Amino acid sequence: MTKRKLFLPLLMCASAAAGQDVWTVERCMQYAVEHNHSVRIQELSLDNQRAERLGAVGAFLPSASGSLSGQYNFGRAIDPETNTYTNVSTFYSGYGLSASLPVFDGLRRLHDFRTARANELMGRSQLVAERHRIALRVYESYADVLYCRGAVEMMRQKADQSRSLLRQTEVMREVGKKAEADVAQVRAQLAADELELTRQQNQLDQAMLRLREDMGLEGDGQFSEKNGQLIIEDGQFLAEDSAARRGNEPSYMLHSQLNPSLPELEAARRAVDVAQHNYRAARSGLMPQLSLGAGISTTYYKTLHTPGATPFGQQFRQNAGEYVYASLSIPIFDRLRNITTLRRRRNDVLIARERFYEKQQELRRLQHETELERRACLSELEQTARRLEADSLALSLAQRQYEVGLSTPLDVQTRAAQLLESRARMLRSRLTLRIKEKLLRYYQGEPPIE
Repeated sequence: MTKRKLFLPLLMCASAAAGQDVWTVERCMQYAVEHNHSVRIQELSLDNQRAERLGAVGAFLPSASGSLSGQYNFGRAIDPETNTYTNVSTFYSGYGLSASLPVFDGLRRLHDFRTARANELMGRSQLVAERHRIALRVYESYADVLYCRGAVEMMRQKADQSRSLLRQTEVMREVGKKAEADVAQVRAQLAADELELTRQQNQLDQAMLRLREDMGLEGDGQFSEKNGQLIIEDGQFLAEDSAARRGNEPSYMLHSQLNPSLPELEAARRAVDVAQHNYRAARSGLMPQLSLGAGISTTYYKTLHTPGATPFGQQFRQNAGEYVYASLSIPIFDRLRNITTLRRRRNDVLIARERFYEKQQELRRLQHETELERRACLSELEQTARRLEADSLALSLAQRQYEVGLSTPLDVQTRAAQLLESRARMLRSRLTLRIKEKLLRYYQGEPPIE
């Protein structure tokens, strides 16, 4: 049986979907990166990092504050006009406005700003990496759905063949060419095929459920082939084989070096920058700090139940005062707190570097493993294609021999089972090859989704 006949039922399913709501793999991946919960969490984390950067920018601006106080005094108190004790009830209020600006803090604000900016860049890389991870996972889940659907279709065809063989065997029994035992054997095989078809259908439903979860779809029945609300389009996966099978190595394999701009590597590199800026900010704790400030304040005082008090506006102007100040803080001994913090920040830098090298080594290993698996899939495809052709021919010969009484039903069912296994293996190999090629292109810098 040729490859064209092998995948004809699947392509017919895709053709029947014309004019309906078709979910291509690109559409599934795009939906996933927009609705997956982990992507949403990462987007919110990135927004927090943007807020931290905004706060780091605000640290360079002067701070201003206003104050307002009021109090009633009953009994013995100090008269603010005469500065003597009095026993009458009084009302006192104060008003102030002040501003301060740190002039030098050991460059802590500068390093805090650079840390916040590096955190934001790291968050962006993590968001892109999460989107790519979800897209690749949906890509694999999509391939699993195609495989399970193909397995269901193949099993349905085998069950139809068993029914046809059963009818043929019953006719041959009536004319005396077959015994009742042959009919019972074929009937038992038909029951086994129908049971296997039910099991394959359950696996298809589970694959659809995993795909729906990866995409972030909510609610029951929104993403199921049973109710006709989903049509999977498999043309991309079941297209012609890659250029490597036709003797031409793909362009993304000509330069097999790992792309240094992968979002996972970029996030690890930004983590090193964050650790370095935190270390430099910790060193600023060993330096003196200088700040300047200025302010204005005034008061209002009134003796209760006493006429002739100075008006509020006049007191507000007369009692007003201005001040400026400069503050210099020199760290002398803080019980080794700065030294301990500095040591931890230095270790954080070394840890971040090791994690970057570890991530780089991990991605290179995954790239090499993917390439080995891709080559294994190519070899398996070639071998399975030859076996598929031989199993198809063997089944045809067994059926002809069975018609003339030269073979038993067991021989026909054995050949049919071998053909089904070869077809399933061919489908799995082709889908796996698509996944590995997608991963290799990703490692070379091609994003799985725009």
